[in-house]
Amino acid sequence: MTISFHLDEFKIFFLILIRISIVLFSLPFFNNINIPNMTKAAMALAFTIFLFPTITLEKAPNSFVLLIISELIIGIVLSLAINFIFCAAQLAGQLIGYQMGLLIPGAIDPQFGIQSSLLANFAYLLAFTMFLVLNGHYLLIKAIILSFEWVRPGSLFITTALCKKIIFLSGEMFKLAIKIAAPVSIALLFTEFSLGIIAKTVPQMEVLVAGFPLKIAVGFILLGLSLNMFLHIMKGNFNTLGFNLIQIIKLMPR
Repeated sequence: MTISFHLDEFKIFFLILIRISIVLFSLPFFNNINIPNMTKAAMALAFTIFLFPTITLEKAPNSFVLLIISELIIGIVLSLAINFIFCAAQLAGQLIGYQMGLLIPGAIDPQFGIQSSLLANFAYLLAFTMFLVLNGHYLLIKAIILSFEWVRPGSLFITTALCKKIIFLSGEMFKLAIKIAAPVSIALLFTEFSLGIIAKTVPQMEVLVAGFPLKIAVGFILLGLSLNMFLHIMKGNFNTLGFNLIQIIKLMPR
């Protein structure tokens, strides 16, 4: 028995694999450097084999290089929309950690293998846990499948509306980070202001020695008190993630 595999079918299979690989390799947790690339590649290949029978093209693709670039762009756009929320949580943790003085010892970020704040890693892992609890991984699978239903392999053309949406979401990332970090950051700012006044009025007092543990204590206390607010904000943003993904996909011309 022989299995025939036409060249056009191979092209379609490869284009599907590229889009899925870009999204999968940039997903939270899966972009961790500790996960072997062969494992990621095997998952992308399995997902591609699952989707391949459902994807059909009316005509065979001609300019294969342009089609590859098109699939790369689609994958990058989807991965950016997904990662904005996690980057906001990590940025908020980085900001709080900097104000508390926890950036001095530093820690290795398991995601990228670079030096990062302990609180940034904590906020990222907490956001990822919330993402799993809310079944965000199922949402991503649905979004990937919808992207193939709406935008066939190699049929993307960048539009102004799509670019504006990505820019808008990137701005929302910074707004979300500030919203998460605001309670602790404002309290730490007042703490530093109070320590500055004490340093001027009581020069004999070693403010630097006393201020470091004080800021850490105030930061952790307020971090614990604002944890419920953090989870509430994350839940709201993850609930709107599906809407944003669908909107981005539908902004891609068919």
